[in-house]
Amino acid sequence: MKERYMMTFFTKMRQYASPVTYLKLLLTVLLLMTPNLLEGAPAHGILEVGELVALYIVVLAIGKHLRFLGWLVSSLLTFLIVAQEWVRLFSGTYTTKIMLDNLVNFSALGTSAPKYIALIVGAIVIALLPISFKRFPTAPWRVAGLLMVAVFFFGASHTGRKTAIMGTGDLVNEYQVAAETSRKIAANEKHKQDIVDSFEKNSIKDGVQYKLKKPNVIVIFAEGTSQTVIDQTASKYPGLMPNLQAFEQQSQSVTNYFNHTAPTYKGLRGQLFSSHQYYEGYEGATTAKQIKARTDTPLIGLPQILRKNGYWTGFVNPEPEQNTFTPYLKTLGFNSVFSGDERNWKNYGGQRVLSDQVNLNLLFQKATELNTKNKSFFLGSYTVQTHNSWNVTDNPYGDGSNAVLNKFHNLDTAFGEFLNQFMKSPLKDNTILIFTTDHASFPSPDYSKTMNDYRNYFVSPVPLMIRYPGAKAKTIDAKGRNSLDLAPTILDLMNIQRTKNYFLGTSLYTAKPTEYDRMTEVGPDFYSTVTGKVDWIPRKGTKLTDEILKFDTISLNM
Repeated sequence: MKERYMMTFFTKMRQYASPVTYLKLLLTVLLLMTPNLLEGAPAHGILEVGELVALYIVVLAIGKHLRFLGWLVSSLLTFLIVAQEWVRLFSGTYTTKIMLDNLVNFSALGTSAPKYIALIVGAIVIALLPISFKRFPTAPWRVAGLLMVAVFFFGASHTGRKTAIMGTGDLVNEYQVAAETSRKIAANEKHKQDIVDSFEKNSIKDGVQYKLKKPNVIVIFAEGTSQTVIDQTASKYPGLMPNLQAFEQQSQSVTNYFNHTAPTYKGLRGQLFSSHQYYEGYEGATTAKQIKARTDTPLIGLPQILRKNGYWTGFVNPEPEQNTFTPYLKTLGFNSVFSGDERNWKNYGGQRVLSDQVNLNLLFQKATELNTKNKSFFLGSYTVQTHNSWNVTDNPYGDGSNAVLNKFHNLDTAFGEFLNQFMKSPLKDNTILIFTTDHASFPSPDYSKTMNDYRNYFVSPVPLMIRYPGAKAKTIDAKGRNSLDLAPTILDLMNIQRTKNYFLGTSLYTAKPTEYDRMTEVGPDFYSTVTGKVDWIPRKGTKLTDEILKFDTISLNM
């Protein structure tokens, strides 16, 4: 009796659709529910199943005479829904323009790259499975079905919940806003020289006087490191970053200091040039010559200024095989961009990089070499292993089960080894040592949960620690100022004030901020940190954001 009932059930099911159609639906439901169950959000998974049902109602409404169109719609939307849910699990948000822009740096995904590839391939295979409905609703039922779909999305939007399709709509809107922003920047092109003139300055405000004559400078930019990571050493994860915590206490440590942009390309150039830029600078560029043309602007950065003042300038490149990052660094005005002996490079994510230990050891060796030759120098380094989604097991934290803790503990271990060498060398007496970051930590789910740092924006307080030989340790409250102030602060410490520049920031040792150094620009969005907190500025803009867009016109040649 039971077997006969089952046979009757499956026979009736086949009257409505083919077995492959049911298989496609089943696999899609499984792929939708899995990330939500892993995240502990079954209610959102059910909402996504509702979105899938709405999708198939639309397919049925299209009708049997447009079967190919129905399959095309189902394939496209199935892929979007499945892919978006898994992206949300991995990154904490649906796909954004910044994510897609950074596909050129795919190797930065490190060991996480395989899971993204598997996700995309799996989603495509399932999305392309054929569908075949044998019965279609009549016209009145189609209208009723479409009304149900409209009610579903109206209800979902008014609960404050985002679905995969809504997230895709937000992505489309991001591109629309980006296009409008690009038009605004392009419209400023005819006034370019006037804009250049309006931002030109001939000096930097002096806020501090130290005794060293022509000190050397070393700046370490750690990839994506928010201040909360170091704070957690004392409160939640003892021994996570003891070396940086100790260095913070022995230095002039800046608090309430925010990143002025993200991601890395903007973060490094923007801090060295005290500048905003809307684009990364590599978009659409396929050669080093094209990238150089993009960055060949009137702006004058810290490396150029110091070279004119008799300094040798260099930068450690941790990604020597990255075909956009390497030529990009070479446009920043350094005497040399170097990566050391390639036998020390480590394969990571399909591309060789410098581990943080190798990176900082190379930095110390170069500083020692230059100091021995009595050459005044400015050296920078970007350490890459704290990149979002990387799991670095060189120096694991605890039992090594938490990838977020592993990578930050590894950075701290590398920095501790560097600092130990530095403090035993003559460099400690004539070299300013600065530790900071390229930008805030990206708030991915694993990072946010581990660090209890939940936010939906790429902005946060970031570390800035300055050790000046002989100077007393103290805390400097930046009161919401940001990393636009790094370059002018360094020049202030070096007693270099009379120099042509286009800086948007000013020295943190001066009491008065500029109108720009409490404004962060990330993609099409602006955030104010005037209050010491991060406040999003509506996209209709303000007079100040319009001024920043004018500056964006001269910061890159796009």
